[in-house]
Amino acid sequence: MHKEGISKYLALRKATELAMGNHTTPETSLQTRNTMTPNPPQDLTKVFKTLRQKYYRGTLAQEYAKERNLDYKKLELGFNPYSNTNLKSLKNCLVFPLKDINDKVVSLYGRSVAKNPRSKHFYLKNRSGLYPGYPRTDTKTLIIVEAPIDAATLISNLTGTYSILSLYGTNGWTEEHTTAIKRIENLEEVIFFMDGDPAGKQAIKTYSGLVKALASEVSISRVETPESEDVNSLLDSHSSEILQHLIESRSPLNQESKPQTKEAIFSFSPEESSEEKKNKPEKLETIETESISSEIPPLYLEDPEFIGWNYGLLEIIVIGGVPMYPVDKMLLTLEIKKKNSDRPRHKIRQQINLYDDDKVERISNKIADRMDLGSSEVQDSLLILADLLTEYRKEVNHSKTKKEVEPRQLTPDRTKKVIEFLEKPGLMKRTGSCIGKTGMVGEEINRLILWLVYTSRLREHPLHIICLGASGTGKTHLQEKIAALIPESEKQEITAMSDNSVYYFGENELKHKLVLIEDLDGANEEKVLYALRELMSKKKISKAIVIKDNKGNMKTITMNVNGPICLGGTTTREGLYEDNANRSLLIYLDQGRKQRERIMDYQRKVSANLIDKYAEGEMVEFLKDVQTVLKPVRVVNPYAIDLAIPEEVFKPLRTNSHYLQFIETVTFYHQRQREVKTDARNRRYIETAIEDIEIANGLLKEVLLSKSDELSKASRRFYETIKSYLSQYKKESFFSGELRKAYRMSPATVNRHLYNLKRYGYIKVFSGSKTRGYEYELIKDEKDLKVSIETALDEVLNRIKAKQNGTKKQELVAQ
Repeated sequence: MHKEGISKYLALRKATELAMGNHTTPETSLQTRNTMTPNPPQDLTKVFKTLRQKYYRGTLAQEYAKERNLDYKKLELGFNPYSNTNLKSLKNCLVFPLKDINDKVVSLYGRSVAKNPRSKHFYLKNRSGLYPGYPRTDTKTLIIVEAPIDAATLISNLTGTYSILSLYGTNGWTEEHTTAIKRIENLEEVIFFMDGDPAGKQAIKTYSGLVKALASEVSISRVETPESEDVNSLLDSHSSEILQHLIESRSPLNQESKPQTKEAIFSFSPEESSEEKKNKPEKLETIETESISSEIPPLYLEDPEFIGWNYGLLEIIVIGGVPMYPVDKMLLTLEIKKKNSDRPRHKIRQQINLYDDDKVERISNKIADRMDLGSSEVQDSLLILADLLTEYRKEVNHSKTKKEVEPRQLTPDRTKKVIEFLEKPGLMKRTGSCIGKTGMVGEEINRLILWLVYTSRLREHPLHIICLGASGTGKTHLQEKIAALIPESEKQEITAMSDNSVYYFGENELKHKLVLIEDLDGANEEKVLYALRELMSKKKISKAIVIKDNKGNMKTITMNVNGPICLGGTTTREGLYEDNANRSLLIYLDQGRKQRERIMDYQRKVSANLIDKYAEGEMVEFLKDVQTVLKPVRVVNPYAIDLAIPEEVFKPLRTNSHYLQFIETVTFYHQRQREVKTDARNRRYIETAIEDIEIANGLLKEVLLSKSDELSKASRRFYETIKSYLSQYKKESFFSGELRKAYRMSPATVNRHLYNLKRYGYIKVFSGSKTRGYEYELIKDEKDLKVSIETALDEVLNRIKAKQNGTKKQELVAQ
């Protein structure tokens, strides 16, 4: 008895046919089965024309060709996506035409473009033809390579009057190769450019004798391909000139090679015995159209909205792609078609949840009944598809999850170098010099303030900072340059934020991080600004939201985001973010002519290649190392009781806090130069030195001035410009038009500042009219606010120094 091994459904149907006497014979069944496997299309010229059009529409194929250094302008390239079922072995392949002696496409070669294919090389059944075609009959020099992609590489990148002919692997010499060489009338030289492995070298020895038998007068040479390289892989690490160089450096083969007999010539055809095949090296694996893999085929993911999969006798397309959520469902719209059938009833579009086993079973029965298939095979197909799509969804969701940046790790040598830098005297001066070597031009004070504020992210109470200035003055550039000196794992850069986006960070994702907002206009929603303010002040935020659990019940959960954070941002609108600005240090960019000249001079040097960008990059990495070596440590300021901010400062409570925290940050940065002490509770700390207060005062004078001035920085500069103008021209009054012409300012800018100065009583209208223009004069000759603040800071510092000196004298007297 013969067991046919068919499904239960087919067995029942066969039993019914036998009972009714209309069962088909085995020969008829065989004929029917053969019609199910399509032969390659007859007119492959038209087919390849279609594949060429698909190449120009397929970015995957174009990227692969570019990666393999293939020039589509010089080559005939096609692409076969998964939807072309007539050429199923060439799916997802870059397709090359194989041509006969009449230059007609008679077969196709496919090179897989998948990232990790099971096999790279594919052919149609009963392969024929040559690539790139039969050489011209007037060829003088012929280059023979191992594979079609090698031939395509030479065509794309080689110059000269060579003809090129590809084998199909080291065992891929066919009768057509013999015919091609025989028909060349005046062939002078054959060059073998094979792979640089033992199989390639052996093939040269074998085929050189064969060529000698076909054309005894032809000189034969070989290209010395580097070991483990091939023609195409050479371009991965070299320019295209390497190919020309290697060919020009070719070496002649031994002229005593024994000619091969006719029998030997044809022994290299694909019809050689199985024993011979075992003994010969086979480099180029080929898979024919009808070959069937026992492995589960992969999904075709070229278009995520139309994921394809073929299994058994079914072709399935997931229309609309795979929903990523909810993960407990796999609700899809499937287009299921029976292979090699054009009957409308053999195509079904069905929405189904592949995680619902009962529905999968019912739909499997429906599909099996419609398509005359076994329900178990259909059900198996859907269950396997569910597993594949589950893995695909996991991969996609995993790729979308935020990948934590690994903390920066330093070698002992780099750590030692940084510690030596931190322990040497004059740390702030040397730090400013190092920042200047990273490509930061000018802004000597502001860049050190930013450096210290960004360093404060490691402390329990970090500082915050906002860069202010007109558009085009380099606010964002300054922030980005200094932020680039902070390790990637310790900062979060944001361009824009939606209303509730702050609450969806991980609970500790922002803790002790530098949060940079490129322009505060990107967070110009009141809810966003409020969340940021709370995170700055309270160091944590929370939000209660309602969600539905997996049982459908509504419940409230709380989302928490912990700080502290160090916030940095830029804006042109000084008064718009007042509540956030009150919690931050404010710095104004240098908009003077000298600064503009310095920047333009640097730009010219970059354009002239006079700037060592490598050295700048090395300095950036070094300063990142400096930030990595700094460790959290408590700072105690024994002089805090004697410190006082100038009386002129507005909102003194917050400003005083910022002033003290900035001094502590200076001390924190000098932690390698301060003695580590222990308090009564065995807590380690370092103490502020008078030097730290002196450094802080020198850096913060402009910041405290801006906090003390009733005018904005821009209006204050305009007021100073007026005083300078009147002094220069020895005048008591002025017209707005004079200032516009003298300083090339827009009317809107001049009018805005004049309005502010009139409102605060700095100028008044002296004469004139609306039509003729108003004449203004200064009415408020105030004391210099900057001098007043500097004097106040210096007096406090001098008192502390005097007190310190007095204490030392007392200690000496006591001794």
